[in-house]
Amino acid sequence: MNGRGRLAQLSDHLYCYQDTCNCYVVTKGKKALVIDCGAAQVRKHLKSLGVDSVEWLLFTHHHRDQSQGAELLLKQGAKVAVPEYERFLFEHAADYMQHRWVYDSYNDRNTAFTRIADLPVNETLQDYETFKWRGYEFQVMPTPGHTQGSVTLLANIDGRNVAFTGDLMREEGRFHSLHDLENSYGGCEGADLTAYSAVRLLRKDTQLVCPSHGELIEQPDEALENLLANARLWYKWKTTADLPCLQRPVRVSDHLVAFPHACCSWYAIIADNGRALLVDHGAVDGAHFGVCTAHREFWETHRYVDHGIHELKESFGLESVEVVMPTHYHDDHVAGLWYLQRHHGTEVWCVEQLKEVLEHPERYSEMCLFPKPAKVNRTFADGEQFEWNGYRFQIWHFPSQTEYHQLLAVEVDAKRVLFSGDSFIRSGDHLAAPVIFRNYHRFDSHSECAEKLALIQPHLVAPGHGDVWAPRADELPSFRQHVQQIQTIYRRLVPQDQRWRAINPFWARIIPYQVSLARGGKSSTTVRIVNFSQRTCAATVQMVGPAGISFSPKSRNLKLGPEATRQVTFELSVSQRYKGRPRVAVAVDVEMDGEPLGQVAEAFVSVG
Repeated sequence: MNGRGRLAQLSDHLYCYQDTCNCYVVTKGKKALVIDCGAAQVRKHLKSLGVDSVEWLLFTHHHRDQSQGAELLLKQGAKVAVPEYERFLFEHAADYMQHRWVYDSYNDRNTAFTRIADLPVNETLQDYETFKWRGYEFQVMPTPGHTQGSVTLLANIDGRNVAFTGDLMREEGRFHSLHDLENSYGGCEGADLTAYSAVRLLRKDTQLVCPSHGELIEQPDEALENLLANARLWYKWKTTADLPCLQRPVRVSDHLVAFPHACCSWYAIIADNGRALLVDHGAVDGAHFGVCTAHREFWETHRYVDHGIHELKESFGLESVEVVMPTHYHDDHVAGLWYLQRHHGTEVWCVEQLKEVLEHPERYSEMCLFPKPAKVNRTFADGEQFEWNGYRFQIWHFPSQTEYHQLLAVEVDAKRVLFSGDSFIRSGDHLAAPVIFRNYHRFDSHSECAEKLALIQPHLVAPGHGDVWAPRADELPSFRQHVQQIQTIYRRLVPQDQRWRAINPFWARIIPYQVSLARGGKSSTTVRIVNFSQRTCAATVQMVGPAGISFSPKSRNLKLGPEATRQVTFELSVSQRYKGRPRVAVAVDVEMDGEPLGQVAEAFVSVG
């Protein structure tokens, strides 16, 4: 290229202007699309190309040097499309800066290098989808590394397959910066993310790489191989371990493959015809899952990136992923369900108790929810048996770690395998039951599980985390003793007549937990009350909210029999003159048998 401040022609309809970043211009007649506009100085040179307007600005990531002059092109009518998982860092940059941690922060990510002012966004560049403009098709490929939400845009331009990679890499497979590879304090998770992205790009037939900084890359495969080697070198030097994203699947038996090194252990049963049934499918590894734990930013959500399917096709004879069965709804186990459904035509099967939380996560406030819903194609009753490609399964509702959990057993290659998810863990010489109350936990949940587990005699246990293991004769029965100890402790810790409220925070809830309405809009909202006690109760429920949000009727009365569940419906309305915050909480005030319990449950209303 010709140096900073000059416009270089790369092919008939592709140009590069070196600004605060490399700014790429794709032309079609008198119209243009710009990728990463930098300070937007390229606008001064568009007439020389015969361009009278820029119709779209596309961005590979959120850093300021990529978009700091965008407003200058917006004034001339350009629209903006940004990566799905960084949209909030464009659209709500000012709010993000307001809420960003400064003190006591061990989040080492360079997200402060985002914009200092909001940028209106017209369209989202969704992972694995295609952005179309005047005959060009830009495939959106998730390539985390420099930032966690970065994308690469792949397009055929003037007969060449071109990859606009942002700051994933520079010439010779070098990094644009090392400090941007730190996510946690002193970590180098970005190296693992970069390696993942390099491997995926190597599978593409790319003939030209257009990075955000540095020279054009005319030999992409060589540069990507170097990038992978450099990421591996840096990660090993920092951690003394190999890259987690490069861990290979394990053949458990002829037809059973395990991914024990992924963020959650997931499994593939591959029939002789090449069709597969998966058990769980979540994040690649901890670096990709980091936004859900210590490194989360305001408004950020877990980003699924595809993994494992290529390896199954390459080494294990996979032809198609026919079914996926999640053991439970937690994000580290279900993040890939939407991707499998949309891009592989996979069906989701589960016990009937999981259906609603998978299809409508917005209705719930339990822990570890994944925001993208999955359509459930088939449900089973507790204890039901079914067949798939000659394999006979049995499935149970197993409310241990969470109410919304299932066990799955099947004989594979003469071994009875139990897929246990996160329902129990090995602790010393016995099995322990996880106790996480905000997963929805009942006093007798674990007792119900102990009864079921005593009837199952597997040869192998395939857990939700870690390696497949063979249980000892006394190991599964030890779960019952552990459950009895838990209940003894419960009885000691909380009053007998209050234990149901002390153990389950969701005995009263508002459904849906999240609702979005325009000003003047209305919606139905439901209050669900569970009476876990052994006596009949009378309840009064009243919905309350901030100014501009009202409910009809204002209150309702209901009777609940022993261990009964009842629900009542209210109409929620947002005033046409609503002037409050864009996201507010509403609550339900409950009185039970004359005792005022207060505003015991909340929900969120987004107005826009």
